[in-house]
Parts: sequence; structure tokens; C-alpha cells
Amino acid sequence: MLKKTLFVCLLAVFVFGLAGGVRAESVVRVTSLNTGEQWNKGITKIINWSYTGAVSNPKFDISIVPSASNVVKFIKKQVSCATLSSCSYTWKVGNIISGSLAVNADYKIGVCRAGVAFPSDDCDYSDANFTFLPPLLTSQQ
Repeated sequence: MLKKTLFVCLLAVFVFGLAGGVRAESVVRVTSLNTGEQWNKGITKIINWSYTGAVSNPKFDISIVPSASNVVKFIKKQVSCATLSSCSYTWKVGNIISGSLAVNADYKIGVCRAGVAFPSDDCDYSDANFTFLPPLLTSQQ
């Protein structure tokens, strides 16, 4: 009886251990704004990303990170996405939740599933930096 009980316990540990170690993979990928560009304050850019994962109806936090530091500044939090394979957010360059962006500095765009911190599969940053420039001057006639 002791051997049978021990066997059942070991089997349960093995089976539940394997099941506990397997998790549905979820991945966020920034799919556009991945090239080094120069963006002027006030222009509009569309940030695109995709999500695959087990969380239904997730929300996303969109951030910007200066290349000179790892200080995350949020563009928008709790962004919904109608089609998870093709999400987007229209950003007026320079608008962030708090603080300001340094002009002539390099940044990356980040997208994370809301409440998740980088590094994680639930986060991704643009492959290349963009340079934040002052607003375009318009001529007055």
C-alpha cells in the first residue's frame, strides 16, 4: 500500500509539475515605426503592434524610452485593440501623459500588455530609434 501511495504521489507531482510549467505563450510585437526616422513635434504617427496570447480583450500601455536612459514615459495607458493581430494607436508626436521629451534626442516606442513591465514577452520596443525634432515651421503670408 505504501508503494502504491508513493507512486501515485510521485505521478501527481510529475503530471502537475509539467502542467504548471506549461503556459500559453503571449507575445506583443511592434510592427511599424521600426526604422530610424526623424519626427517633428506635432505631426501624427501611427504605432502598430500585434498580440497573440491567452488573455482575451487585453489592454496595452504605449510608452517612449530615451536611448540615453531607461526611464519609461507613457504615451497612453489602457489602450484597447479591436483586432489583436493588427492593433494601432494614432499618436500626435510629443504628447505624453506627463513630463516632456528632449528635442534632438533619440527614442524608442514600446508597447506592453497593461500592467506588465519590460522585459517580458508581453512587451516589445521598436527595432530602431527615432529622433524627436522641434515642430515644423510654417510660413506666414
